[in-house]
Parts: sequence; C-alpha cells; structure tokens
Amino acid sequence: MIGFEDLQIPKSISESLAFDDHLPEEQIAVQVFETDLSSESSSEDSSASSNEEQKRSLGSQKPMAKIILQFFWSSLEGDFTWPVASFPLNKINAKTLSHCVWNTVNVLSEIKFGTNNGKQVQVLYGVCDGATHSSAFFNQQGEINWMVDNPYNNNKPIFWLSDPPHMIKKLRNFIISKNRHLFHHGFEISLSHLMEVTERDLTKLSYKHLFLTSRNKMSVKRAVETCSSEVADDMMLHSKSGFKETLMTRMYLRKVAKYFHIMKSTSLDQDAVHHLLQKME
Repeated sequence: MIGFEDLQIPKSISESLAFDDHLPEEQIAVQVFETDLSSESSSEDSSASSNEEQKRSLGSQKPMAKIILQFFWSSLEGDFTWPVASFPLNKINAKTLSHCVWNTVNVLSEIKFGTNNGKQVQVLYGVCDGATHSSAFFNQQGEINWMVDNPYNNNKPIFWLSDPPHMIKKLRNFIISKNRHLFHHGFEISLSHLMEVTERDLTKLSYKHLFLTSRNKMSVKRAVETCSSEVADDMMLHSKSGFKETLMTRMYLRKVAKYFHIMKSTSLDQDAVHHLLQKME
C-alpha cells in the first residue's frame, strides 16, 4: 500500500528550494541551494543581503517549491512503513499528482525480494486525504473512480481510498450539511435528529459539533463524537421524533462508527473484513 500527502513547506525553508528549469517539463526535479547554518548568528543586514543574492541567483522566473508531496510504502503483511519518495512542488493538481503517483508505483514495482528475487512488490492500495486534487485524480484514473488497473503489475487493480480521519469528517459533513437532504428507503437522515440529542445534553454532542467553524471542522475527535453509537443510542431511547422516524439516521451513525473502528484498529477479528464490506454497501 502507498500513502501520499502534500505538506506545506515553511516559508523560511521554501526560500532555499526551487525547480530546476534545465530539465524537461514532465520531469519533476528540485535544486537545493546550500545555506550556511552558522549564518543564523550573523546580523539581520547580512541575512537580508544573503537572501537577495540567493533570489538573484534563482532568477525571477523560477517558481519556488511550496509543497512536499510525500509518499510512504506500507506492508499489508507485516508492521512496516517507510518513506519512499518526496516531490518538492510549487503547486499541485490532478495531473501533477498522477505523474508523481505513477512514477512511484513504477519504481516500487521494480523491487524484487524473496529467494532468488522471485517476488515483486505489488501496490494494491493507494491512500490519501480528501483534497480536491486527490478526488480529481481518482476520477481521471478509469471508468470506476476508486479502482484502476496497474500497468506495472500485469494490470492487477489498485484501489484508491481516503484515509480514515478524512473519510469520517467527510461522512460527518454529509449529515450536518444544510444543503443536503438525505433519504434511504423512504426515511430521512436528518440534522434535526442530531440537534435533539444536543438539547438533551446526555452525550458529548454539542452545537459546536454541528455548526462548524473553519477550525473545529478539521477536528477528527468531533467527527468521531458526532458519528458514534452513543449518539445513536440516545436517539433511539429519547428522541421526540419517534423510534421509526430516526431509524436511518441511527443506522447511518452506527455504520460510520463501525467503519472508523475497523479502519483504525491494529488488531481485528476474523470477521472484520466481512463486517467492513457490509458497512460499505
């Protein structure tokens, strides 16, 4: 399995990174300009002068690297995770991400191991966050946006997955969005059912879980507390809307809670995969 995520480079570091414009456009490369660590103790004027010289040496047309696209390789058969590739980028979109992903898959597929190097590393899953460029990359990879044939491994499928913390936040967003009206088998999956739970104050659920700011929207903890069996139980026992009316909301919360439990667990029961597939139906 490969995992990939784009990390913002602090400005103090990005000033020493730039793309090498002597290489073809389709090749991603970076030129690292050495800095003297001892200069940190020098005066501000000397530091400013050094920065200006560096900018002149780079040239005004060279884009600065602002992002590191980091790849990790994890084994599905043992406890092994290792960083395998880093791409310094000025910006990222689906096309750039695709180039980096397939170059990494290609290199990993060339690794041989076992007796007489008879086994090939197989990339079966790709995991990333729910960023716009990641979703666009999934959509462009094939007829089924969560699966694509791997040309470097006899066209065996690679499955694309959102990582569990981002997935549970996205599933939480579906149910609390005022712009969505969710129904299943004729029953509503409703924000109003959750608001009743907050009014009773018998669980950890509060209005801060449902009406998000840009800051607490990123909290995985709040998403887990929203989509929990505890909230579903409170809804089942005390809801003013009635047992039947809240049925699908409760089922939704329980399925999301079970999915997150399975995906974050380090040890699972034998039936875990079967249960996971049931939750994803």
